[in-house]
Amino acid sequence: MNDMDRNEFRMQMKEDQWQEIVDYYGGQKDAKSQDNIVEMLREVQELYGYIPSEKTSAMADALGVKQTLLLQLIKLYPSFKKAP
Repeated sequence: MNDMDRNEFRMQMKEDQWQEIVDYYGGQKDAKSQDNIVEMLREVQELYGYIPSEKTSAMADALGVKQTLLLQLIKLYPSFKKAP
């Protein structure tokens, strides 16, 4: 496997993990609760090292909340990073 294939493989693995995280937290009965949202954001940040802004819309949709709520929580918690 060459470097390009490895990088593509790693990117696909991260994408699959991200989808698992979003599906899990979006499927919780309390999906809209702040605790649930914060836990999801923590896992996403653990995966990427930050919370990718291009993912917040899809995360909000999965949780049934507005994207602005996620962005406000990211801003509220100093441990969350919006950039690598």
